[in-house]
Amino acid sequence: MFTPIAQVASVETLLKGSNVVASLVVAVLWDLHRANGSLDYPKGGMKSLVNALVSGLGDDVVRLRSHVASIDVTDNNVRGVTLKSGESIKCNEGVICNAPLWNLKNLLAPAESSEDSVKTLLGEIESVNMTRSYLHLHVGLDATGIDQTKLKPHYTVFEKGMVGDAEHVCTELNMIAVSNVCNLDDSLEVPEGKIMMHAYACGNEDYGIWENLSKDEYELKKKERGEALWSAIEKVVPDARERCEVELLGSPLTHERFLRRPRGTYGAEVESLLKDGSTGVGGLVLCGDGIFPGIGLPSVALSGVSAANSFVSVWRQLKSY
Repeated sequence: MFTPIAQVASVETLLKGSNVVASLVVAVLWDLHRANGSLDYPKGGMKSLVNALVSGLGDDVVRLRSHVASIDVTDNNVRGVTLKSGESIKCNEGVICNAPLWNLKNLLAPAESSEDSVKTLLGEIESVNMTRSYLHLHVGLDATGIDQTKLKPHYTVFEKGMVGDAEHVCTELNMIAVSNVCNLDDSLEVPEGKIMMHAYACGNEDYGIWENLSKDEYELKKKERGEALWSAIEKVVPDARERCEVELLGSPLTHERFLRRPRGTYGAEVESLLKDGSTGVGGLVLCGDGIFPGIGLPSVALSGVSAANSFVSVWRQLKSY
């Protein structure tokens, strides 16, 4: 079963048990289905977002491939960072850290034994629960004979159904998003006569089933777990596998390795987010998906803005308007 836009059986079902996440889902779905509601995609893809962030820095420098090994703290104040290369970078005012919260245990390890503020911060982070991980499938398809004007830019597929039972709707590998952004953005670098599609099951893939696999076992697991994603794409393009020219499947291990996400986590559970980016360590401010308002680009951007503004007085901020 699939629909161009996700539908949910009932508000009562979602709100059962006064679940905070369910309340957010209700709000999002209401916004999506209201008059003139829309689902936004950044024109130019993720590359355009990165370029926009870099341009916002003005004359400041963005250093690539500069892995931070530690955040340096003495006398309960942040002094800068040390890179994996051994280079030490001192800060003038402070450090804003958007690393996953659970990575701070290693980043602050040198200071944990001697700095009380660091011990307190790491203790708070221990209470923050991770969500599960992702399963992604990106495919490049030959579009010969496909009437692309009849395709929607976004589908939500309920592989196992969406009867009015929240446990059933949210069951493993049931709700799968399928994106076909070629319909929206002709600036994407897709060869003529081709389309690319992206299917994913978000935040509900168990990292544990991917641990300690041999290479052959890992490839088999990808094939098995990816079947639901392929099935979702085939609800939109029935002969997608025959048309496929590029197939890339990302597992929780992919997210852990390339994005340095502990256990491939999507982020922090809403109920256990840190209320803000303050840390008790002088000059160290946190942002990202473990800080309120949480997961997702708009939320993370908001926590980043809040972190940056914490270094600027109210009067200076007012002067910029």
